[in-house]
Amino acid sequence: MSVINSDPTISYEFDAFRLIPSEHLLLRNGTPIPLPPKSFEVLVLLVERNGHLFEKDEMMRTLWPDSFVEEANLTHHIWIIRRALGEGENGQRYIRTVPRRGYRFVADVQTQSLVQQRELTAQAKTHESPSRTRNRLTLFLAVSLIVVSGLGYFVYNRMSSKAAHSNKVVLLVLPFENTGGNPDEQYFSDGMTEEMITELANLRPERLRVIPRTSSLQIKSSGKVDQVARELGVDYILESSILRSNNRVRINTRLISIRDQTHVWAHSYERELRDVLSLQNEVARSISQEIALQLNRSDQADSPVVRQIDPEAHEAYLKGLFYFDKFSESGMKTSIEYFKRAVEKEPSYAQPYARMARAYGVLGNFNSLRPEEAYPKQKEAALKALEIDGRLGEARTALGWTMLFYDRDWNGAKQEFERAIEISPNFAPAHQGYACYFVAIGDFDRAMSEILQAQQLDPVNLNIKCDIGWNLYFARRTDASIAELKQVLEMDPNYSIAHSFLAGSYQENGMFDQAVAEAEKAVALFDGNDYRIAILGYAYARAGKKQEARNILERLKKASRDHYTSPYTTGLIYASLGETDEALDWLEKAYEDRFWMMAYLKVDPRWDSLRSHPRFTEILRRTGLTSQK
Repeated sequence: MSVINSDPTISYEFDAFRLIPSEHLLLRNGTPIPLPPKSFEVLVLLVERNGHLFEKDEMMRTLWPDSFVEEANLTHHIWIIRRALGEGENGQRYIRTVPRRGYRFVADVQTQSLVQQRELTAQAKTHESPSRTRNRLTLFLAVSLIVVSGLGYFVYNRMSSKAAHSNKVVLLVLPFENTGGNPDEQYFSDGMTEEMITELANLRPERLRVIPRTSSLQIKSSGKVDQVARELGVDYILESSILRSNNRVRINTRLISIRDQTHVWAHSYERELRDVLSLQNEVARSISQEIALQLNRSDQADSPVVRQIDPEAHEAYLKGLFYFDKFSESGMKTSIEYFKRAVEKEPSYAQPYARMARAYGVLGNFNSLRPEEAYPKQKEAALKALEIDGRLGEARTALGWTMLFYDRDWNGAKQEFERAIEISPNFAPAHQGYACYFVAIGDFDRAMSEILQAQQLDPVNLNIKCDIGWNLYFARRTDASIAELKQVLEMDPNYSIAHSFLAGSYQENGMFDQAVAEAEKAVALFDGNDYRIAILGYAYARAGKKQEARNILERLKKASRDHYTSPYTTGLIYASLGETDEALDWLEKAYEDRFWMMAYLKVDPRWDSLRSHPRFTEILRRTGLTSQK
C-alpha cells in the first residue's frame, strides 16, 4: 500500500522536473522518468517537506510501518532517485545527506494546481493538433509501461521488508595496507583482506553484515570513503595494516565509528605464519565483541576450533585469490594452478577447493573450456570442498551453478542455492546464482528480488549490476536494462560484459547501429573471446550487415578447428540471417554440448522468431524447462 497521501490536485516543479504524486509520475521536460514505486514514494516525501530535515527513523516508520527493514533499503532508494535526477559526482544537488540523521530536499520547489492546469488544457483542447494528440497518447503509453515495469521492484520491496533485520550492524573492511611496500607482496595483503572479510561475515551473519571485498576496493579507490560509507549505511570501518617478515605476520587494526569518527578500538597482533588462520579468527572475534559492547549486547558466538595451516599452502591460496580477482581467462587458469598447489600441500584445506570450483565455472562461461571439461571439474571441486566442510556457502553456490548450467537439474540447483543462502546469508554470489535460476524458469519477480538482495550485500559490484541489466533484458524490460547497463559503463567504461549485454538490449529495442557499436567494443576489450565475437556476428545480422555476419561465421568456423566455440550464438547468427534449418542444427549442438546459455532458452528473446517451430519446441521440451514454473 502506498504511503503517499498527497492532495490529488497538487503537483510540484523544480528545475526541469515535474512531480505529480496522484499520477505516480515524474517528468523531465515533459518526458516520463521511470522510478520503482517505493523510490517514487521516497521522492514525494522528500519534496513535500522540501527545505526541512527528514529524519531517517521517521522515514523508515513512514515507508515501512509494519516491517523491520534495514537502513540500507532507504539508502538504496535514495541512490536510485539521485540517478534518476541526474545528480552530479557529489550527489547533493537535490538531496542533501545530513550525516547520521537523515535527508533534506534542497531544490527550489514550486507547488502547482492541477485543477487550473486541467482547465487550461480543456480550453485548448479544441485547438489541439493531431500530432499533439499522438504525443499525449505516447505519454499515456509511456506512463503505463512505467507502472508495469515497477512491478518487479514492488515485489522486491515487499519481500525484502519481511526478510530484513533492523538490528544488523554494517562493517566496511578497507583493503589491508601493505606496510612493507613491496608490490610483489600485494597478493598477501589482498588475500588477507578477503579472508578477514569472510571470517567476519561468517561469525555472526544474523547480527553483522560485512561489505564484500569487491565493493570495498571500489570504495577505497573512490577517494571518498566516508561519504560513500554513509550512503551505504555503514556503521563501522576497519582499517588495517599488515607486515610479513620471515615466518611471522603482524597485523595492526583499528575500528572507527562512522557516526562520530571516533576510534572505538585498536590492537596489534603477531603470530607465526602457520597460525595465520587463528590470528584472523582472533581479530574477527575481537571486532565482533567490541561491536556487541557498543550495542550493549553480551552474547557472543561459540568459538570455533581453528587449526594450523601449512604456510606454503596458505600462500598458494592467497596467490590464487589474487589471480582469480583479475577475472580474466588467463587469471582464472593461473588461479586454478595455485589452488591445486594449496591442496597438494594441505589436502584437507576446503577453501581452495571451493574457489577452484568457481574458477572452473567462470572458464566455462567464458567459453574458455569445453562444457564437458569445465563444469564436471567445477562439480568435483565443489563436492570435495563440501566433503571437508559441509557449511561452505561458496562451495554450495558453485555446485548450484553446475546443476543450473550443465546438469539441467533445475530442482537441484534451486536447493543448492537455498542451502548456500541458509548457510551464508550475506554471501552475495549465492543470491546472484539464485536469481539466475529464477530467470531460467521465467519467474522474473523472484529473480529481481534475489539480484537486488545481492546488490544490497555487495553494492558496488559491477558484475552483479550487470546481472540486473541481464535479468531485465530477459524480462523484456529493455529500456530499464539499457539504463542499468549504462550506469555500469559510467562506473567503468572498459567493462566488457556490460558492453556485450548492452548490445543485446539495444537489438531488442531496434537500435541496431548502437548494438553493433557496443558489440565491437566488447570484442575489442576482450580480444580473442569467441563468445563475444559471435555476439558481434549476431549484431551484424540483426543490423542487416549480412556479409559482415557471414565473415564472423567463417571466422568462428576456422577457430573451432583449434578450440571450442559457441554453438548457441552461432545458431543465433543463422537465425537472424533467415537460415532456420542451420540455426536449429546449431541449437541442437548447443543442447548436446550442454552449452551454458541453454539454461536461458525458455526466456531468451533472441529465439522468439523460432519459438513456434516444431524443432525448437522439441529442443526446449528436452531441456525440461517447459515444466518449470
